[in-house]
Amino acid sequence: MALDKAVALLDSATAATGVRMAVEQTLNDRHVFFVGSLLDHKAISLLDGSEYAGWLKALRLFAHGTYSEFKADRSSYPELSARAAWKLKQLSLMTTAAKNARPAYDDLQRDLDLASPAEVERLAISCIDAGLLDAKLNQRESVVEVRSVRGRDLAVEDIPASLAKLDMWQAAIKASIARLEAEAGRASASYAAGQEMASSVETVLGQAVVSAAAAEPEAGKGRRGASGGFMDGAGLLRGVMGGVFGRMGGPARRDPRRR
Repeated sequence: MALDKAVALLDSATAATGVRMAVEQTLNDRHVFFVGSLLDHKAISLLDGSEYAGWLKALRLFAHGTYSEFKADRSSYPELSARAAWKLKQLSLMTTAAKNARPAYDDLQRDLDLASPAEVERLAISCIDAGLLDAKLNQRESVVEVRSVRGRDLAVEDIPASLAKLDMWQAAIKASIARLEAEAGRASASYAAGQEMASSVETVLGQAVVSAAAAEPEAGKGRRGASGGFMDGAGLLRGVMGGVFGRMGGPARRDPRRR
């Protein structure tokens, strides 16, 4: 039964009996997990103070409660079918997974009245198949490894705390953006400095080539080499390159033939 069918039943209900039937069918439906919106339906108020008031409490339980709450006050709730009880355990696993990304089999087995570790795995797999959890079973460590979990309906009293968490998350996001912008600014400055250095190197290299070409005729007239005198084009190029390296922060290499 889809949730819209439950809404249609509530729309047509004129007494607490009809409302109770709509709620019971919804809680037994294995495909309907999020029932918080039904609490706002005007017909739900017919349950309050009636002999079916326990079903109103059960609806709230399935909206944002847990199986542990049900166990602690079982007598105030109506008798749940096996299907409804199983769904409540699925919802409770969602709540646990939202707080603990690695719930242990032993804890789940105890809290949810599951018969064995295999039953824990069956519950987790049913949640995964229903799209309630993104998780995998770690049988070696006997834990459920949760990657993500769908959110459940919020109780009214939980809204302020949730808003506070959202504000903290927003502040953290803004701080991260500020850090990224600062890093981007530093990277841009480094890039500009690198471009300027590359331009300087290109200019000096161009001058070196021109100077080397001009020095070739002199080199043809004679070289004195190590005794001093004329320097060939290659030597001149090495000298200019030494100037380039000097600009880049390193020591210029001395021509070994010069004294």
